[in-house]
Order: sequence, then C-alpha cells, then structure tokens
Amino acid sequence: MKKGINILTFGFALATLTGCGDFLTQEAQDLVIPKTVTQYKELLQGDGYFKNLQTTAAWVHFLTDDMATGPYEYADDPTKISSYMEKYKQIFLWQAEIESDQFTDDLYAYLYNQALPGTICLEMLDDMEGSDTEKRILKGQASFQRAMAFFYLANLYGPAYNEAQGSDPCVPMSLTATATPGSYPRKTVEEVWGQIHTDITTAVECLDGYEAGVYEINYKAALLLASRVALFMENYEEAITYAEKLLELAPTLFDMVGKIDIETYLDPGMYSSEGILNTNLNPDEILWTFSQSSTQTMKYLLTDAMLTSMSFTVSNTEDSGLIQLYDRDKDVRMAFSFADPDPDDFWAIYGYMSSTYVYSPCKYNSYAGMTGFPMGMRNAEAYLTLAEAYARKANPDKSRALDYLNALLKTRIVDYTPLTEADFATDQELVERIWTERRKELCFEELHRWWDMRRCGQKGFTRVWGVTGETYEIADHDPAFTLNFPKKERDFDPGLTPNNRPIRTPIASN
Repeated sequence: MKKGINILTFGFALATLTGCGDFLTQEAQDLVIPKTVTQYKELLQGDGYFKNLQTTAAWVHFLTDDMATGPYEYADDPTKISSYMEKYKQIFLWQAEIESDQFTDDLYAYLYNQALPGTICLEMLDDMEGSDTEKRILKGQASFQRAMAFFYLANLYGPAYNEAQGSDPCVPMSLTATATPGSYPRKTVEEVWGQIHTDITTAVECLDGYEAGVYEINYKAALLLASRVALFMENYEEAITYAEKLLELAPTLFDMVGKIDIETYLDPGMYSSEGILNTNLNPDEILWTFSQSSTQTMKYLLTDAMLTSMSFTVSNTEDSGLIQLYDRDKDVRMAFSFADPDPDDFWAIYGYMSSTYVYSPCKYNSYAGMTGFPMGMRNAEAYLTLAEAYARKANPDKSRALDYLNALLKTRIVDYTPLTEADFATDQELVERIWTERRKELCFEELHRWWDMRRCGQKGFTRVWGVTGETYEIADHDPAFTLNFPKKERDFDPGLTPNNRPIRTPIASN
C-alpha cells in the first residue's frame, strides 16, 4: 500500500473515483458531486450492497468444521491434487499466517470499503436535496449498510463479543468519510458493538413501513439483522422483540417436505439443483438477496470439483461431519443444500470426481437458472433466533423455544415428530440442539458457521490434511478463533496491534 495512505483513505478514493458512475466526468478535472437523495442512493447501491461478498469471503468457510479435504484415493497422484489445496492450506490448517504467495486476504479492505458508502450518505444527509421521507429511507439503508459491514469485521478480526471484555481491542472504526493520514487504532469491543447496535437500531426505525422488494435494503432485512446483533450480544429479550416483529410480517416458511418427491429424493444418484436461495423457488423466506450473480457457484468455489477430486469438500465424518448430522432418509434440506453426485456419472467415470460420494454446497446454482443472488437473508434464521433466545433468556421458556424450533423442522423433515420438553434433560441440551439445527439450516449462507463456532463455546476439534494424512488439532478457545489483520495492513501501520495466532504442527499419531 502506498506510504501515507491507509485502508480508509484507499476506500474513500475508490468510492469517490470509481463508484459514482455518472457522477464522474471523465474529461473534466473536477468531480461532479452528487446532490440529491436519489444520486446518493445510487452511490450506496453501486458501491455498497455487498457485491462480490461471496467470492471475497468464501475462503472463511475453510476455517470451519463444515469443510474437509477431499477423498484421499488420489493423494499419491500429484496431477489429481488441486491447486486450491496449496492456495488455502494455511487457512484450512489454522496457521499463524494464513496468507501466502497464492492467497491474500482482501476481505478486510473490502468490508471497510463496504462501510464507507454508508458513512458518506449519513455524513451528507443534511445537505442533500430531497423529501424528508426520501432522506429517512436513505438514512435507514445507509445505517444498515454500515452496521452489517462492521458486524462482519467484528466477527472476523475482533474477539467474539460474548468471550471478550468491553475494554478489549476490537477493530479500527471511523465514522467519517474524511480521510486522515496516520494510524487508525483499534476501537474497543464496547465501542464497535455499541456503534453496530446504534446503526441497526437507526435502520429499523427509519425503514419501518418501507415495503421494498428483495433486491433493496428493506425493513424486514433490518429487523432480521437487528435480531441477529441482539442475539450475538446476548440481549435475548431484544432479539425476541425484533424477530417476532419480523415474523408478524413474514411468517411463511418454505415447505420443503411438501415440495419434494420423496422417492426421487431418496434416489442416491439425485443431483440437487434447486437451492433454497432461489427467489423463484423460495419467495416467502428470502427477505433480501445480495452479493452478485456469478457462473461460479459455492460448489465450484469450494471444491474445484471440475478439475480434480483431491480438493476440499463438505465434512462427512462420523464424529463431527456436517453431513452426518442430517437424517439422510427424512431431512429434505439435503436436497436444497447440497449436490450429491452419482459415482457413475461422467466426471467420476473420467477420473475428475471421486468414485466415492463428494457432497458440495449448492444453495445457489446459477447453472440451474436460479433468480436472485448467491447470498440472502431468510426468515428461517428468525425462527432459530427465537428458539435460542427463549431457551437462553434469564427465565428460559422452553415451551416457546420448542414452538419455534418445531415450526421450522416440520417443514424440513418428513413424518416429523415434534420435540417436547421431556426430550431434553437440561436447558443446555435444548440449546445444543438448537445450535445443531442452526448449523444444518444456515450452512454456507453468509458466514454463519464461523460466527457460531466463535460465539457458541469455541469448541476445539481435529482435522486431517488429506495430502499427507497428518492430523492437526484446534484447542478449545484457541486464539486462532480470531483472524489476524492482513499482512499489508500490519506492515503499513505498526500501531495496529495484531491478533496473535499460534503456529500449528501435526499432532503425533498413536
């Protein structure tokens, strides 16, 4: 990075010079500054709305226990080992330094550049031309944009809120679009999360009653993000208030059980192509669809399956594998979440796919003619938030928690038998079941699994590096549950206190 220009300066230059579209006159020396609410709204939508978030953030999934290295049958054949293996090796093994010659963490800078257009709009609000209603809506959307950007930053590069003290360092944060030279020190957990809470509260208030479609930041999406923030801050009563208000407006769940042909579903050669982020298939649950359409689905971003079998796949081991959590005979979420290739299909026959089953995420599949974008907020999350909040609040209400959990699961599981309080010996057992259902329901959407691993006890696990068969161990409350800042940021700003992550070596085999 150029000396004297930090990441926020770069973000401001990027937003000003490349994001304003018609606001920049190419031949002129001067910039045409936006004046109206409509123009600033175009700036927010053009530079914000988290375009390219999926491709920029997909690597975070390699940190989670939902991912594993692919089948080992080709490990002795270097031609069948994907270049992805080396590119993402440091991430997958939770090493002290995740960046390498093959991989650079661009997500940190990207998220600050997503916060910036929100800040610009908020800073210039009083000077814009437009009605009070137009300004109120823009204020709500800009506040949502900034809240979401810092929510991501805090949950990647800062300590988990419920594991930290308020005075602990979190991430740098600027609330002005005016760039200044020098260091941007880390704000405290209390300051950053306090601002996230303030911004999303403002978004909810300003967007109340705004009936926008799923392609625009809207009231329902604001309610969902507000309930998410409250849940992460363990303010369960507030999480309940926001989530129940959302479900008053959007209660309908996608009836997967009613949609699926169970005989076809149970066919082992069935290939999923109708992911639940398809706005045509699932118009009731999707509140806001975002990121950017791409011919690269999450399936190919993570597995590189068209090139080789020795790559990454969804974990499928008996002890901790995601796939093992589903009842394969009844839980039809499998059909709307994963591609399940036939071992006799073209790619397996010609050696490009393993002869064993390789599950891969398929919630959005642009090759299947899906509408919307590859990321989205769904009301199903609100059902899970309510179940957890009722189970964990000061005076737990297990009956209400189970009402919401059962309402969700009866649309996901064939011949579902509702859970009762008698099924759980302790309150914690119920909470653990809710967390398991979050893992299954929200897998590979945004970064839910990584966030939940951080806030739900930071439990350790082991993973195998398939190329060598070596086993690596992640300890309970491992420091590596928090990412370090990108190397270029640390090099540029010596005052940016790093997050120390341990060097990891294989554990000795018995």
